[in-house]
Parts: sequence; structure tokens; C-alpha cells
Amino acid sequence: MCNVEIRRPRLDDAEELHQFFRNVIVDTFAKENLSDLLDDIEMEIEAKKSLSI
Repeated sequence: MCNVEIRRPRLDDAEELHQFFRNVIVDTFAKENLSDLLDDIEMEIEAKKSLSI
């Protein structure tokens, strides 16, 4: 069984968390057939990054 720790992100988690945001947002736009909205994707990623940690 996997050990899972649920906690608030730490400063040293920032890069991994930002990559997670990028992966999820790009995938979501692709599934909605909106992959061509590159500016919107980047704005969404930056918005999530600004709210994290």
C-alpha cells in the first residue's frame, strides 16, 4: 500500500506544483479541443501559479 501525505505545499514544492498545473491545464484544454488557445492556456497557468504557495 502507498503512503500518502496530505499537507500544504512548501516553498521547495513550487516547481513541481507549477509543472503539475501546466500538465493538468494543457491536458484539460486538449480534451476540450481548445489546444490552439495558447495565450489562454498560459494565462490560466500563470493565474494558478500566482495563487499557489
